[in-house]
Amino acid sequence: MADNYYYPNSWGTSHPFAFSINHWLHFEAHELKVNLAHSGTSDDLLGTKYADIKILAPQNLQENNSQRYGNLTFDMLAAAMGPEGGVGGVLGELARKALPFMGQQAEALAKGTVKNPREQQFFEAPQFRSYSFSWDLAPTSASEVNEIKSIISIFRKFSYPSIMSPGSGEDGGGGLMATSYRPPAIWKVTHVGAEGGSTPEPMTSYGKIGHCVITDVNVNYQAAGVHAQMAGGNPAFVNLTVNMTEQKLQHREFFGGQ
Repeated sequence: MADNYYYPNSWGTSHPFAFSINHWLHFEAHELKVNLAHSGTSDDLLGTKYADIKILAPQNLQENNSQRYGNLTFDMLAAAMGPEGGVGGVLGELARKALPFMGQQAEALAKGTVKNPREQQFFEAPQFRSYSFSWDLAPTSASEVNEIKSIISIFRKFSYPSIMSPGSGEDGGGGLMATSYRPPAIWKVTHVGAEGGSTPEPMTSYGKIGHCVITDVNVNYQAAGVHAQMAGGNPAFVNLTVNMTEQKLQHREFFGGQ
């Protein structure tokens, strides 16, 4: 059974979505099922549930969308369509462009002109969408101190793979003799709102997030810029940054009407 974590939790776990906070993030860590054919629904990739985290919306919430484009020149296009055609023609054109480069420079200096490269962008593929979540956490009770420690531990732990080979050692696996890893967890991330005292439900105003993997977990235990501790030596201010990347390349149909 998956462990559940809440922050803030001063109101108790009986109703973790406090009415005074209208935007939460719900993180679910699952075992990754390999499905290279991408058949079935996205949730079919989710195996055993490891952990469940509900945490207030971060101070920094960044989504990155990018596409990969290449340069297509008129000369290369003409070479591909010309008498020599195909790959050979393009390679020949590349060679011809490389060899007389110094001559082109001399001609440009003599005439005071520069040849129009006649280039355009052509689409190659989408890039993986990525996200950055950053929280400034200041616990107000011993319970919240422990909850923050647990949440950081869960993000850190399940960003790493596990060792599959049997053996001995403190890590419980094969240590240096390990032959293979089991991949880190895959994460289901949902924006949840309880605005106006309503029952918490998924929010669509922040867009749809595909299943993600964690690429970075960064913790600053002196987030206030000074050394500050609570009772027991626990940090009074913590900055937590979790960077995630979607597991699959997306397409226009993924977003629907959003």
